[in-house]
Amino acid sequence: MEFEGLLDWTCRNCPKKKAEDLHPYTHKLLNLRMLRMAGYPFRANDLTYEEWLDLGQMEQMLGG
Repeated sequence: MEFEGLLDWTCRNCPKKKAEDLHPYTHKLLNLRMLRMAGYPFRANDLTYEEWLDLGQMEQMLGG
């Protein structure tokens, strides 16, 4: 697509996009990701199966 790069840049830099617009669950996953990146010692049963899957999906999307 001809404008794909411009659209990607525009969406990333949109002044209308705000952190408080994110769903609370998304905030939770972002916080969990940050803790993992900092070395927080999660155990297998600290999160639900679905949360682990969602966190893994977020890692894939954000390149972690």
